[in-house]
Amino acid sequence: MNVQAREVANDMAILLQEIMPNLSEKTKGRAEELIQEWKLATARDGNAKHTSLKECLREMIYNEEDNELDIYMLEAHNWPKAKDDEGEDADSLDMENYELIGLTDTQFIMACGGDWQTPMNVTMELVDGELTVTEATKVEKWKEGMDEDEFVKLLLAK
Repeated sequence: MNVQAREVANDMAILLQEIMPNLSEKTKGRAEELIQEWKLATARDGNAKHTSLKECLREMIYNEEDNELDIYMLEAHNWPKAKDDEGEDADSLDMENYELIGLTDTQFIMACGGDWQTPMNVTMELVDGELTVTEATKVEKWKEGMDEDEFVKLLLAK
């Protein structure tokens, strides 16, 4: 399920739950069935195994209708923790500031970090069909990555 479809399905399920008290018994029964189907579909979607890194990223962060990325929809196993001043793990690494560094058929690399976090280069790959951070290293020198249009071209390339 792509980003847009997931958002619409979530909005519809919320709306159904809000209007349930005002529905006839017959309609209420159908609404409950639809909510159950939505729960099953989103659970299946969350457990989907991917065979292609680009396919996984397209489903997760690319809005086909608007031809835009929503990088904040990115979810990867083993997401790194930001480091505090003493080098200890703190909060999860934020994507408030990010640069798209590279994308191949097997690797996605981005640099990211919050305003008050030490930025990190994060390398992601498919591991057992799931997007997983395979390496996260402190950014020594922040460098400019590719623009989103360039990234989208790579993402959509076969």
